[in-house]
Amino acid sequence: MVSEPSHHHVLRSAGTGSSGSVGEVVKCAPKVDDVVFHTTISNPTKISLTVSPSGETTCGPAPDGVTVTAQCLVAAPNCKGTYTGTVTIIQGYSNISPSLSVTIVVT
Repeated sequence: MVSEPSHHHVLRSAGTGSSGSVGEVVKCAPKVDDVVFHTTISNPTKISLTVSPSGETTCGPAPDGVTVTAQCLVAAPNCKGTYTGTVTIIQGYSNISPSLSVTIVVT
């Protein structure tokens, strides 16, 4: 099974409540049903990582747009740094490779 993307993005943000977003496309071959997008982040007490929509009824070979957003959860001086995140496509209990790698740089 193949999914896309495996791209690498840099999102920039700057303090509590501030966020950065990037548009991305997702596609799966062969087609799979009822997938969810799961995010992980290297420091979840400082940064949140979300994807919208949070899943799809059908993931197929036609590209579907998603938005990946990083948001600072602490004050700007405490949020500065570089963080790594991952968006994984999951169907049931199985991960669909590859995952999307994201680097967040807070300045």
